[in-house]
Order: sequence, then structure tokens, then C-alpha cells
Amino acid sequence: IDGPLVGLDLETTSVDPMTARPVSFALVHFDKGEVVKVRMGLVDPEIPIPPETTKIHKITDEMVAERGGKLEATLIGIAGAILAADAADTPVVGMNVRYDLTIIDTLYRSFNDGKGLRDDGWTGNVIDVSVIDRKMDKWRKGSRTLLALCAHYGVDPGESHSAVDDVLATIHVWRSLVEHYPEL
Repeated sequence: IDGPLVGLDLETTSVDPMTARPVSFALVHFDKGEVVKVRMGLVDPEIPIPPETTKIHKITDEMVAERGGKLEATLIGIAGAILAADAADTPVVGMNVRYDLTIIDTLYRSFNDGKGLRDDGWTGNVIDVSVIDRKMDKWRKGSRTLLALCAHYGVDPGESHSAVDDVLATIHVWRSLVEHYPEL
């Protein structure tokens, strides 16, 4: 838990990871339990943001047009950070992180001559708090969303659906999981 970790979260245009595009991202680097680097920003998804997703994350077409990074450059940067973390044996931590990684890999392939993260050496060093919570407490009833896990483990969720706050909440849930289940 005190070693290096990279927290990852995307806010996106859709719940379908095969078609969703990011509208914001956060990569938060931790070491010895402390934040050492934060990379975050808006992303221009190059498609209209559906009103129903804007209601969730409060990110509008105007915001990404004015302040969003270019989709290709941002995705290549995020993929590069994931590959660098993996090369340093640093796990990527997230909540339902397969969703985020599927989006990143799908788009990265479109900008990288069809080659995905695994093609470029990624080994899949991931900690997914939703998967671990389900494994460790499989009989608990109720929701398993990030907000539900925060409530269950006594974690302040910050501003829900803010990529940085979601990463910080996820890392605190991971720490709580380790405290509750020392075998982790």
C-alpha cells in the first residue's frame, strides 16, 4: 500500500466502453501514501457530449471546445503514462478500471497503427477496487458503486464524477480494503 501507485479515472460520453470517448481524465501518482504528481484535464471528444452524460459529470461541449486537449494527443499521453507505470512495476488503480482501460486501448489503437497497450508491452498490472471488494465481501447486499463503497468503508467521496476526486476516493477505498483485509 505504501509503494507507488497510479490512480486512473475518465469521465466520458457514454457507458459503452467501445464507443465512449473521454471528456476529462485524471492520472494521480502516489508514493508512500502521498500524492506526488497529478495529471488531469478536459478532453475534446470530437463528438457532441450527450445531455444525459453532461447531467452526470457537468462537462459541456463548450467547456471541452474552449479548454479541452486534443483527443489523439491526450490519449497517447495517457497510454504512455500507463505503459511507463507498468514498466516500473507500478499498478494502475481504479474503480471498474476495465471500462477506462477499454476506452483508452480502443482509442489508442486508432491512433497507433492498430496496436494496443498489450502490443506495446503492457502486462495488465491493475488493482480494481470493485473487483476486490466483490471478492472479499461477496455476500454483502446492496450497491457496489464508488459512492456505495465510500459509504461502506467510511471514505469521503469528494465531488462525485470529478475524475480527480474519483481517483482520490478510489485510492482511499483501496487503503480501507487493505486495512479490512490484511491478506491483500
